[in-house]
Amino acid sequence: MVNEEIGSASPARTEDFSPKFLLSDSAPKMTVVPAPAKVLVTGANGYVAMWLVRILLEQGYTVRGTVRTADKGKHLTEYFGKRGFGPDKLEMVVVADITEACLINLNLRCKLAETWF
Repeated sequence: MVNEEIGSASPARTEDFSPKFLLSDSAPKMTVVPAPAKVLVTGANGYVAMWLVRILLEQGYTVRGTVRTADKGKHLTEYFGKRGFGPDKLEMVVVADITEACLINLNLRCKLAETWF
């Protein structure tokens, strides 16, 4: 929402984005793939991503999360393990530089596409 008097965006209401709202029945439902599908969460150790991982696990999804270091992955595995989500529900993958990993993946796909045509 833009404040027309000064031309700047007005601050968002924090209650619209609270985890309590996201877990409520009134939260918008946009599920395309039903649980127990596997979901990838990049930067899984970030504040917002940890809430997302929690919500997904509680709703029955399996989560594969990316982190930049093994220590961060170990922390998340222990954190969610104490809450009853073991390695069958949560997997951490170390990706030190996701942009490099994406470029490698893109390059591999391009090479595969060249062999198909």
